[in-house]
Amino acid sequence: YDCSINYVDGIIKKFLDFLGDQKLMDNTIIVITSDHGATIPNLPVRDDTKHRIRKFYDELYHIPLIIYDKDSKPGEFKGLVSSVDINSTLLDMVGIKIPKSFRGKSIISKNFNREYVVSENQGRGPCDLDQKATSVCVRSKFKKIVYEFKKYKLNDGKVIEAYDLLNDSEEYNNLYDDKFFLKECSFLIEKAKDRIKDIYGIKL
Repeated sequence: YDCSINYVDGIIKKFLDFLGDQKLMDNTIIVITSDHGATIPNLPVRDDTKHRIRKFYDELYHIPLIIYDKDSKPGEFKGLVSSVDINSTLLDMVGIKIPKSFRGKSIISKNFNREYVVSENQGRGPCDLDQKATSVCVRSKFKKIVYEFKKYKLNDGKVIEAYDLLNDSEEYNNLYDDKFFLKECSFLIEKAKDRIKDIYGIKL
């Protein structure tokens, strides 16, 4: 990974130099991001028998997002942002109305606020909604739950992971069986169920 980062840094520099030489920087919006975080994290140390592609640890889903535009002031955003916000932000930056079908919000909007982010997967291999479990993770600033749904088990769905990120930022203590904590996560659980409804087109 270190070599990859070093290589990408060099490519980005060449690209920025090219835009500068061509006098295109004032007419260009640049977005630098990734489709995933670390795939084999070593900090914090994870149990290899439990660390799989279906997991939603922050280090796997926390990705870089850098947006450059000549009219934007440099700064760092500390709130939650989802990858679905990128296309909405770009449309807003060029003055195109964001379609209602988009799930994302514009980051540059003055009233931008994201209470939670949603991630989902079925693990490795092809998507199969009928024969594979679907996991939906909903994360707020201080809490995270993972809701697993299995259509092939009579539409069975339940929380399989829950984390108190304020007191357990490295996600070692799974509170999926703590009724009091799950009650505090009821908003996140409902959002996970809503996403399952969207995916499967069913009522829960």
